Formats: sequence, C-alpha cells, structure tokens
Amino acid sequence: DKWSARVVAEPNEKYFLAIDPSAGKMLFMGKNARLQNEVNAHSIWPHSYGMGKLEEIGYLMAILDTVRAQTKEKMQELDDMCREHPTLSERYRTYYRNKILVRGAYHLTQGMYLVLTQGTYLVPNEEVVPEVYSKVVDENYWKQLAEPYSMQAWEFTRFFNDYCYRLHQKAQSKIDYSLKWIMDLAEKDGVVSLSDKNREAIRQYDEAFPAYQEKWNYAPDSLRQVIDEEFQKNDFAKDVNEIINRKGYEEYASTKFTMRDLEYVLPEMKNCGWTETAQDIFLSRYFCHTLRNTCKPLGKAVLDFADEHIHIPAALSAVHALNDKYEQLSNFMVTNAENFKTNVDVKDMSDGEKIFRKIIEPYKGRIIILDVWGTWCGPCKAALSQSKEEYERLKDFDIVYLYLANNSPEESWKNVIKEYEVMGDNVVHYNLPAEQQTAVENFLGVQAFPSYRLIDRNGQVLDVIGFPLNLDVLEELLEKMK
Repeated sequence: DKWSARVVAEPNEKYFLAIDPSAGKMLFMGKNARLQNEVNAHSIWPHSYGMGKLEEIGYLMAILDTVRAQTKEKMQELDDMCREHPTLSERYRTYYRNKILVRGAYHLTQGMYLVLTQGTYLVPNEEVVPEVYSKVVDENYWKQLAEPYSMQAWEFTRFFNDYCYRLHQKAQSKIDYSLKWIMDLAEKDGVVSLSDKNREAIRQYDEAFPAYQEKWNYAPDSLRQVIDEEFQKNDFAKDVNEIINRKGYEEYASTKFTMRDLEYVLPEMKNCGWTETAQDIFLSRYFCHTLRNTCKPLGKAVLDFADEHIHIPAALSAVHALNDKYEQLSNFMVTNAENFKTNVDVKDMSDGEKIFRKIIEPYKGRIIILDVWGTWCGPCKAALSQSKEEYERLKDFDIVYLYLANNSPEESWKNVIKEYEVMGDNVVHYNLPAEQQTAVENFLGVQAFPSYRLIDRNGQVLDVIGFPLNLDVLEELLEKMK
C-alpha cells in the first residue's frame, strides 16, 4: 500500500514517522509533533485555480468576488472543523488560516497580472487596477497573515514574489531614473566629465527612451533584439554608451541606483503595514538576487545598508555568505588567464562575419562549439554550471569551446567563468564591445540566450544545436564529423 503524509518541516526539529498498515494508522513522534498529527488527521484543502481557470473568469472584479467567496467558504470549513474537534491546537488553526489566506492572495495577484497583461509580461498598471482590488489584497489577505510565514514556505513564496514585485514597481514609478539624474550626480562626484555634446545626447536619450521601452515591452522575443539594435544605432545612444563605458561609472551608477531604489521601497513597506520580519525577508531576497544577477560583490554603501536594516541573523548571514563568495571570486587569480581573450585582433572591425571569422581563424581544422550567453541570463548560467560534465563527456573529440558574452560587465563576466570553472586548454572566452557583439550575433542569427552553434573544420556554421544542450545528440553528431 502507498501512504502519503503532509509534513510541516520546521528548523532544528526531528520527527519519527510510524505507520501501521494493518491498523491503517500513522503517527508522528517528536518534541513538537502535535501539529504534524493534526494536519494529517484533519486536512483542509484550499481552492486552487490554474491560470486557465482565472482566464476563464476574465474580469478583475469577477476574480476578486470569486476568490473572496471561496476564502469565506474555506474559513467557515476551518471554524466548523475546530468546533467539531475542540482539542485542535491554536497552531493548527493558524496553519490552515494562513494557508487559506496565502492561496487566495496568490490567486488575486496572479489574476491581476493575467488580466492586465493580455498575454504579455508587463508591470501591472496601478491606474487600471481598481483601488478596491488592491485594498482587499493588502487589508484582507496580506495584513492578516500571521507569523511565522515559513509554515507556508512554498505557497507564501509564490504569493510574496508577486506581491513584492507589485510593491517594488509602485515604488519605482515615483523615482527619477532618468539618465540626466545619474549623469549629473556622477559629474558632481567627479566620476565623469561631460561636454555640451554629451549633455545633448543625454537629453535626446531620455526623450526617446520611454517610446523604445514601451515598444520593447509589447514586442515578441523574436523582435526585441531588432528593436534594441535600431535604438542603439542612434548617434545619441552611441555617445551615451561611450560615457557609460568609462572607467568607474558602471560601479558608481549601480550603487547609486540600488540605494535610491531602497530609499523609496522602505517607505512603501511601512505604508502597507509590513512587519519587520516581512521587510527582512524582502531585503535579504533583494540583495541575494542582486548578487546572483550581477555575479559580483555589493558596494560598501549597499552592504552597510543591509547590515543596518536586516534584523534576522540568518537572513543577514545569507547575504554576507553570498557576498563573501563573490568577493573571493573577484580576488581569485585564475591559472588559465589565456582563456580570457581581448578584442585586440578585431579592434577596428565592424562587420559581424569578418569579426567572427577572425576570432575562429586560429582554430581552423578543429570543431568549434559556440555558446552565446550573458551574465544577466539565468538559463545561460545554469547551462554553464554543467560545463565540466560536458568537457568530460566530449574529451575524446578535438573540440574548441568558444564563448561570446552579451552585455556582460567585465568583473561579472570573469566571476561567472571562475564560479563554474568554464576553463581549460581548449576553452576561449570573448567579451566584445557591444557594437561588435551585436554585429556577430546578427551574422549568426542569434535571437535567444543561450544560443549554440557548431562550426565544422572548414569554418562552416551549422545551426544544429538547440537549447537545452543535449549531450547525447551532440555526441552522435560529433561522431559523424570525425
């Protein structure tokens, strides 16, 4: 017979599960095992809507009415259960009350995204969302959740992701993120020096950016790169990119934008009645996400902010542990420094095919596996983490692994390579300037990341490797090319 059990795992707790099939009984034992036994003996299943069901309901207010009615129904079921079994603990009531609330809250935030985006992943428009809808999510669900939130870890995380994103975007809508703001600040602090021509380019950039962003948001993935390229062809964009690439600017701007972001987000949290625990969860996730996304340590001002505002020791420790990891990677000197190539040989070239041919010229007569990736791309980094397995699996073939990085800051680029040990005698990495990288990607027909290409011994590009990388298929193909 098959048995299943609901387990509410708590930190530093140990449980022993005894099952007696003949008697049809199951018992948890342990210091705090009462909740485990209550949950399994008296289960309540909150309503669950897939995206298809929410889409069927359609209108935001209809979704609101449906979810509120189902929440009320399940709360009544919980009350009835507790009346029928008066010895059920307060923890049992809190556990299921939170489960019902967080499930309803998740459906409401998902409904908001679904209805407003019309199939396109966009930020919910607060002007379009009825005030009563947002108020119900805040007052009737979010503020009613009891701690510890970790008792509903999986469901809470799903809702919290959506809720934080909405709050974060609401805060950001009040912030001046104009290029002029950060450039004026950088000039004032002596990071950059701006000419009148630079200032005019910055003005034009700020003026054109909203229309570009809206066009990019609504475009399918296949057209977004084309939209990017069209925008970057403007003289003002080229001038701005030159300023952005100046030494010290990227690090300076990153810290300033992060600090400005947080200075607006914290008041929004207070306005929404967030508990200190909820704030700590948000901030620790925010900093850890920033670290994983940028693949480099936080600036001193940002880390000081974390130390001041995160109060849960475990949450702050997680931030410092990840920051220490990237500090060590940044300071680690690789033995295979020759793996990192510069654009010296292609410095004055602009034609994508010519740049690519020059890069692969030293490896003529060998098979090349090309990976076009970026430090900002989660799937790219997940694939790179499997590189050692790939190298071992294909070690009997005469292969050169060529990696071209898209829009990847120097420190982040090197840290990712060091983190996943994407190195070896037959491994080559390039981080070309943006215009050259775009030209090469256009020649190769890159429309998604990561993108893979196989180049035969004669330099012919074979578009035969899909994503995710299938080593079985690749190995068969390489056997045929021997």
